[in-house]
Amino acid sequence: MSKHIIVFILLVFAFLTAEGFGIDYIDSLRRLPPRLRNFGDAEYFETFIKPRQRDSLNVRCVGRWPFGPGFEVYGNAGSNILAFGAGSGVLIFDITDPANPVRLSQIAVNGLIMQVYIRDSFLFVASYGNGIEVFNLAVPSNPLKISQINVPARDFCLKDTFAYCVAEDSLRIINIADIFNPFQVGACKDSGYVVSISGNYVYTGGRWKLSAINVSNPANPIVVNFLSVWVYTLTCDGNHCYCVLNSGNFTIYNISNPLSIWQESQLNTVGGVDIFKLGFYVYLPGFVIVDVGDSANPFVVGDTILPVYAQAVWVNNNFGYGYVANDYVGLTPININNPTNPIALASIYGADDSRDVFVQGNYAYVSNLRKGLKIIDISTPANPFEAGEYDTTGILPNLESSWVRDTFAYVPTNALKILNIQNPNNPTLIGICPIAVGYASDICLRDSFAYLIEGRCFQSVKINNPATPESLPRYGLPDLGIAWSIFIKDSFAYITDGDSGLRILNISNPAIPFEVGHFLSSDAIYGIFVKDTIAYLTTLSTGLRVVNIKNPVNPQEIGYYIAPGWTRDIWVVDTVAYIAASDCVEVLSIANPVAPYRVGYYNSLPQSPRRIFYNAPYLFYSAFESGIGILEWYNTGISEKDNNAVIQNKISFELSPTVTNGKLNLIFYSNQNSCEVSLYDDLGRKFMILLKESIKKGRIQRNINVIDLPNGIYFIILKTKDEQLVKKLVVIH
Repeated sequence: MSKHIIVFILLVFAFLTAEGFGIDYIDSLRRLPPRLRNFGDAEYFETFIKPRQRDSLNVRCVGRWPFGPGFEVYGNAGSNILAFGAGSGVLIFDITDPANPVRLSQIAVNGLIMQVYIRDSFLFVASYGNGIEVFNLAVPSNPLKISQINVPARDFCLKDTFAYCVAEDSLRIINIADIFNPFQVGACKDSGYVVSISGNYVYTGGRWKLSAINVSNPANPIVVNFLSVWVYTLTCDGNHCYCVLNSGNFTIYNISNPLSIWQESQLNTVGGVDIFKLGFYVYLPGFVIVDVGDSANPFVVGDTILPVYAQAVWVNNNFGYGYVANDYVGLTPININNPTNPIALASIYGADDSRDVFVQGNYAYVSNLRKGLKIIDISTPANPFEAGEYDTTGILPNLESSWVRDTFAYVPTNALKILNIQNPNNPTLIGICPIAVGYASDICLRDSFAYLIEGRCFQSVKINNPATPESLPRYGLPDLGIAWSIFIKDSFAYITDGDSGLRILNISNPAIPFEVGHFLSSDAIYGIFVKDTIAYLTTLSTGLRVVNIKNPVNPQEIGYYIAPGWTRDIWVVDTVAYIAASDCVEVLSIANPVAPYRVGYYNSLPQSPRRIFYNAPYLFYSAFESGIGILEWYNTGISEKDNNAVIQNKISFELSPTVTNGKLNLIFYSNQNSCEVSLYDDLGRKFMILLKESIKKGRIQRNINVIDLPNGIYFIILKTKDEQLVKKLVVIH
């Protein structure tokens, strides 16, 4: 137990004292449940956790695999159903065999999980920025959403026909007598993060106080008392309120008289961020069991050290088991038949920070920072599910990125591990190669080499034979801060730098790389995509920067796009760029790279995206603790695919694919008496009508003046009454 408490205290200390957004600081914050995150730094919370107003333009969400750290767990012993909240999703389990939960279904919500609760056949899910969603679990394998409580609840509790929700600035009381039509009946000003109820009083806890609120009249709740203490979590039962304070102390307050609350007892350094009380025992997710039969003299009955910082706990003595939402390890069953010696069993469904995603065929390969490689079946994009995994082992394997080619996955942690993924349900290690760069932040494959970066280092690994990879000498990058990403094109490696911009290396001989050019940036550069002779760079605060690299010795900026907040990654397809930005994915037209402009966006994300991957027609994003999502930009202009094959027996036309002299020579054939020929831009917007008249059947030829058209890509559509034909046109003056 002492080891667990020491870890807890260190995390709290780091959480309170850290400055800036260093890796250690962010990591210390992410180990707290979302409802507690902005105790430390509001800017971090606003940037990484709190979603902005939900909105989109020409982009839709196709599906999500939403899982991350285990945040919440709650069950219904009567129906043997358990709900496990992880990241921004909920897994429903059958716990008829408590030691071996069986997954029945999954739910994706639009925010990190704050609280889950089961009453009768209804599941209540609070997620940050998304209110409380209510699902019918009458058929657990097919949960159905039936209503929503539109309150930004950090936490909630239920009693009789009311839900008591604590939001950022108030307690809201919701009438749920008609579960299909909940409505607010009362509220009072009281900030807090956790809530519980005993009798006619609700108790809320937060950074500044423990409050007692009289709710005997739900339409007019009144704060009647408070204590100036910092409460992490609490639960009330009868005359007592059981709390964990920020000091890590487990404290029992006597609330027999809510107007005069007093501390009855305390156990030092016995804490956590959740409490579950059942009978004479209080269970803390560490995992610790405290006997509170004598509230004046509580004592620890038994404990077991879990490998990571646990978030939540639920217990039912009827079958002698408890369950812990156990951070990245997943759902951990605990045998408590002997309370003096609780035993943690093997965890299941673990995940944490999704750092990168790679798509091949019907599978998405997700790099989880600590949990390793997750293999997600995306054959049905609306319902992706976990098919297999490879745990990279170790407390901090630091898997930031991975690459897949054919039947092999290349996974760099403290070594480059090569997996055989011919059976995605059971990936196996076939090759391993020590790498000097340590924990690689990015990996890129070209031909028979894998290229990796980390910190200030660049390294090549020969992968001719995946079973026997061979590392080449590493190359120290000059004046580099932190290498974030790498892009390989032809004989050059393009490396983005958190301090000094873009580094361009000549890798014609991978064993002897050398720098040939450097683009100096005033801002940290995160992501890069190179197309033709242009590098598209995403930055910390200045958005997209467009750099001409035709001469790699002297790269020059030629354009830019100011994005809201920071930008992390980019993917370019033809004349469209997808950008992972703060809280959203943006779609830009780059038909003219000098002046990119926005044509679509999707900001209804539960968390800011980190990296993106395009696999037509979908864009996949990884988003830290909320797993991965699948988006589609549905204003994609016009497709040429299969048009000729479909209608060539009815109409057809010919044109020079490139206009260079200001004249478009158009020849078309029709078996109908009338048609319209129109010009569209690359975004599918009608630019002009080239021809609209009644014509004779047969061959028609026209020379059309397009001298005033700007340079770019266009589409010409020939339409008749019931058919159409499409051709692409490139205009270069």
